[in-house]
Amino acid sequence: MAVLSCSNINLSFGARVILENVSFAVDNNDRIGLVGSNGRGKTTLMRIVAGEQKADTGDIVLASGARMGYLPQEIRVESTQPLLDFVHHAAGDRRQLEADILATEQALEAATDDAGREGLAMTLAELHERMILFDSLYSVHEAEQILDGLGFRQKDLTRPLAEFSGGWKMRALLGSLLFLKPDVLLLDEPTNHLDLPSLAWLDTWLLGFRGAYIMISHDRDFLDRHVRRVFSLETEGFRQYRGNYSDSRRMREEEEVVLENRKKNLDRSRKEAERFIERFKAQATKARQAKSKAKMLKKMEAIDIPVEEQRIKFRFPAVERTGDRVLQVQELAKSFGDLHLYKDLEATVTRGERIGIVGVNGAGKTTLLRLLSGELSPDQGKVTWGSNVQLAYYAQHHADALQLDATVLEEVRRGAVHLGDTRVRSILGAFLFRGDDVEKVVGVLSGGEKARVALAKLLVTPGNVLLMDEPTNHLD
Repeated sequence: MAVLSCSNINLSFGARVILENVSFAVDNNDRIGLVGSNGRGKTTLMRIVAGEQKADTGDIVLASGARMGYLPQEIRVESTQPLLDFVHHAAGDRRQLEADILATEQALEAATDDAGREGLAMTLAELHERMILFDSLYSVHEAEQILDGLGFRQKDLTRPLAEFSGGWKMRALLGSLLFLKPDVLLLDEPTNHLDLPSLAWLDTWLLGFRGAYIMISHDRDFLDRHVRRVFSLETEGFRQYRGNYSDSRRMREEEEVVLENRKKNLDRSRKEAERFIERFKAQATKARQAKSKAKMLKKMEAIDIPVEEQRIKFRFPAVERTGDRVLQVQELAKSFGDLHLYKDLEATVTRGERIGIVGVNGAGKTTLLRLLSGELSPDQGKVTWGSNVQLAYYAQHHADALQLDATVLEEVRRGAVHLGDTRVRSILGAFLFRGDDVEKVVGVLSGGEKARVALAKLLVTPGNVLLMDEPTNHLD
């Protein structure tokens, strides 16, 4: 039975068609992945389904009594509620039930006639049943378990939500949606900002979820583990596939092979007919056949082969070679109040090394990169870069720091004053911003497109040492 149905959704921005005749139904317990390259309209479609954005045309119907929860890609949450209250109250206000019970009890005590007392007693019994059901479904203990799974510490539970960073606010919102247990979950890149332990916990939670969900993710392994249907925004429009992400790509490739073979056969038949017509159209004995071939030619279908997705092509600028020792970290220490991240940290990096930094959230991974880049100062110790080092640093917050009212071209050119417009446009082309795309205002870009702009800004300046903090977030 369909818990959600969408029919004939259309959306255009000027002459640019974003969504065309999108229709689908979501059944109870469906696990659906929504995929497509950056800028194809995934987030836009999800916003429309969630009621956050209007389509030009189309109908969206949620089953009677069903609830929907939506995790957007970008949030603006400034609630002063304590974290635990924010999550626990997502399911409804228990305090209202308590107030209703108290008011009914007082009315029952004041009632004098038997009929009135009987009606109030029944109402009170119903309210107590609702309270028992509420507590069984939405206990404070469960809210605490969800927040623990998402990486929050016990002392975080009483902190106002407004104090947390954007990534942690996103986790809090995700936690509130998981606690709500809606009939349909809309998840736009839920794995962004999650560390490995939190991702493993979410893995387990989703496997036990009894509702339906539509999920946008660029993590192919995550999609393969969880989805059983795929909605794909392709060059020719909206497509649906049964199976996980890998199944959908295999079926897509098979479709393209069949389509290419059909096109080759039709092209061959068309050329043979054209040659026959040209050769025999003037001969009386063959005129009837030539005319028949001409009619057949007009009826032949035209087959359009979907254009292959463009890939980013980029060559790093030539840079001077570093010395053998690239980085020396000595006795590094950093604390934030009572939180001691490192003490006497030592590290040496030599030329050509490829190093990954891992650890639970709050362990100090991002802080370490900020210390190495000079964005933060250590409490003690030294960070010494070797000879000829030219540092290039991509941070999680760099995409958030873009000028939203600037065009893509203006934003990248701002960091590349030494390059001419032609070179900047060429670099943007390598990141799939071509033609009029470079004149788009940054504020209207998707999360993935903003990440590409931030990466382009990073790479317009030569560097022989890269520091990269979650560079794949939002990227297809």
